[in-house]
Amino acid sequence: MSTRPQWRNLKKESIPVKHINNSYFVVITLFVLAVAAVIAIVLTSDHQQSAEATIWRVDAPTKGKTSAKVKMVEFGDFACVACADFRAIKNALLEQYPNDLQYQFRFFPTANHPNSYSAAVTAEIANQHDQFWVMSDLLYENHANWQDSTNFRSIFANFAVLVGIDQSTFTSDFDKLKTADDVVDKDVADGNALSITETPAIFLNDTRYGGTLTQTDLAKAIDSLLK
Repeated sequence: MSTRPQWRNLKKESIPVKHINNSYFVVITLFVLAVAAVIAIVLTSDHQQSAEATIWRVDAPTKGKTSAKVKMVEFGDFACVACADFRAIKNALLEQYPNDLQYQFRFFPTANHPNSYSAAVTAEIANQHDQFWVMSDLLYENHANWQDSTNFRSIFANFAVLVGIDQSTFTSDFDKLKTADDVVDKDVADGNALSITETPAIFLNDTRYGGTLTQTDLAKAIDSLLK
């Protein structure tokens, strides 16, 4: 004689469905809260980083009208070939938008160019003597001579004389600024806060430009800001 299965006993040993659903809901809720907390931390960090960083520095070397609607900022390195090439594009854009574009250069010497920091200090000394743009051209056009040279100080001193700065004045200023140049250090700190990893890094009205560095594409970006 066969016996009937003990369905009643199996029912008593089963886990209530309601309990399973509640446990599942608690796990999902905790997971969602954890993800939301991580997102909030990231967004807060990004906001603080942007708030701490300055893109347009009021006393940085600048070209163009102060009333221009579009402000272009370049973070550059004097040993950077792409930065040297960008000079022609920048100058062409300033001619194309004589009333609507203002350009500013900020220092961002990179670690892979060992003498770039000293070059930035040299340019800042020239800036204090109203000779930044001439010095900038000298540094870019002769970067192959100084970027890996152990004699870079003499080279920079000669550049200073060429732009009209007395050599003894340059040497004194260089010794003061070489170890603690607030201007260069401020630019580098802002560049790091803006997550800049390569040069030239271009900003248009405080927004990072991500397109190609051509006059045509930059003009399109500028036109969109003038609408």
